[in-house]
Amino acid sequence: MIYEETEAGSVVRSLSFDCREMDEPPQVCVPSPERWAAKVAPWAQAQRELIVQRLRGANCVVVEQGEEVDTTLAPDGSFRVEQCRTWEDRIGQVETLSIVSVPDGEQLAWVSEHGSMGRLRFPAPGVVELSLVDRRAGGERRTVRIEPSARTFRFEPGGIAEPLGLLLDRLGWNDPPRPYVSPPQAPAPFARTFAFLGMLVALVFVIGGAWMALSATTPKERWTGALGVAFFGACAYASLKEWRSGASKPD
Repeated sequence: MIYEETEAGSVVRSLSFDCREMDEPPQVCVPSPERWAAKVAPWAQAQRELIVQRLRGANCVVVEQGEEVDTTLAPDGSFRVEQCRTWEDRIGQVETLSIVSVPDGEQLAWVSEHGSMGRLRFPAPGVVELSLVDRRAGGERRTVRIEPSARTFRFEPGGIAEPLGLLLDRLGWNDPPRPYVSPPQAPAPFARTFAFLGMLVALVFVIGGAWMALSATTPKERWTGALGVAFFGACAYASLKEWRSGASKPD
């Protein structure tokens, strides 16, 4: 989105802003008040209020972007949406969204989820739509239409209006966590056959080691045979255990 100021029909200065959406109304990203001076040209540093007012007057939805919080005023001015981003080492980025009434600042609703919630839409005055994860539906994303002034929400398409206080319950956020159950592991193909063959081969070497130890003519040969019996006997025992454990696994 290009903001331009003209004199005598010619453009004398301009600013470029990123946009979340170019649908109607376009959602234009501008730096928050504390970041404005560092992000814009010197001529615009003292004119933030005027520029933001003109963007809204041109039917743009202004998204004020901070270091961790983005604030979006609804087009009708009745509420604002605050999106706060935090980072947790175990799960990564977490986004918490709050809907706050204007001008009294009452928090009407909040939700939080891993990653980003994606775009907001303002399809009608006093209405916001957003995409949220439904935990009861296995993590499926659902479009939720919220009317803050009426304190209601409904799922789209075709849902019925419900009290806003039930939103987290309906999305499964207040459900107790489900215990993790490890899925059964299917045995590897031919695993028992290989274990049985390995046991037979090890037994052959056990017999060979025993024969060497009994028929040895030197102490070195006797010890070599005994060590062979011990080593290959352990191999045969391990193969036997694997073969027997495979018999108890489901087919």
